[in-house]
Amino acid sequence: MISDKNLARIAGFCYLVVIATGMFSEVFVRQALRVPNNALATAHNIQTNEMLYRWGFAADLINFVIGIPTILIIYHFFKKSNKLILQIALAMAIIQTAIIAVNLLNQITPLVTFKQ
Repeated sequence: MISDKNLARIAGFCYLVVIATGMFSEVFVRQALRVPNNALATAHNIQTNEMLYRWGFAADLINFVIGIPTILIIYHFFKKSNKLILQIALAMAIIQTAIIAVNLLNQITPLVTFKQ
């Protein structure tokens, strides 16, 4: 069985991965490729930097996958404090994760559309 100290370290590392992948995909991919008020230029940037866009999608996917165990570990540590509020927070985090998962389909759409 994993000790609470090691579990906390795992949660901390997972949370750092979530932060790093989220920042990479948002700052270095989406904001770098997006041209405000110009969808055609944005589409061109995505086409010319397809690999970067794919790396951003992979980072979002890692963020999504690593985020779930992180939330569950945090739930484990705080379940004795205020169970009702923690369950509400857990439900909101799970709903957020589901919304992010559906949004990943929107993010992969330009690659599928431009290939045709």
